[in-house]
Amino acid sequence: MKIQKIIGLIAMACSSYFGSVHAESAQDLGGMVAASPPYERHHYKKECSNFSEETKRFSDKLSDANLKIFCEDFNDAQRQQAIQMASQKGMNMTPDQAVEMVAAKKK
Repeated sequence: MKIQKIIGLIAMACSSYFGSVHAESAQDLGGMVAASPPYERHHYKKECSNFSEETKRFSDKLSDANLKIFCEDFNDAQRQQAIQMASQKGMNMTPDQAVEMVAAKKK
């Protein structure tokens, strides 16, 4: 169990580092990347268009099948539950896994 926590912490540190490196390189492009929205895939779905930026970023990480469930079938409370589950420390749950768990509870 301790090894899993250590591995999780190392993975979080690495992703945090590479995220900051990416942000710095995006700034070097004269704002071209920063001007584009951080979310892309859900613009075609009317149901997703009114989401907050946090929810749009989360939905961008989902597979097509889970994106459809997240946008069309979930209510706001279920979306927030999936986002919280995926972001909880120690859970090591992907956004897709979180959506699938919330969908399973719904049935």
